[in-house]
Amino acid sequence: MPLKDLLGKAVRSLSLDRAKRAAGPDRAMPMREAAEKVYNALDGTTFPMNHSGPMEARLASMATMLAARIPVRGARVAGGALEVVPREELQRGMFRDGGKVFRRHAETADAWVELAVMESDVQEAIRQLVAK
Repeated sequence: MPLKDLLGKAVRSLSLDRAKRAAGPDRAMPMREAAEKVYNALDGTTFPMNHSGPMEARLASMATMLAARIPVRGARVAGGALEVVPREELQRGMFRDGGKVFRRHAETADAWVELAVMESDVQEAIRQLVAK
């Protein structure tokens, strides 16, 4: 395998693992993982759930609901610095691939990748949603 391909593979692997690393007492978790955690926590409760369509679409819906409640971090390009995605930006598009990426409406390229949320924020959102 050419060195360029090996380096590219290593960078992608490191950037995907970045959202999973511990950050002090709290940890950043990939948005897709967070969406799945919320989906599983709410399934079987009185919270209105969408049980139709592909799982990736259902998780993208959960990511949208979650992003309305807690800060989302992401990178503009793979391997880029994570930054808080402005709430106004999240109103201009939708999550795709179960919450892995965010794409603006009418665009073909992902605007934000490597999306992550803080685990403590996810836990608090679940507590609030289950209490409703």
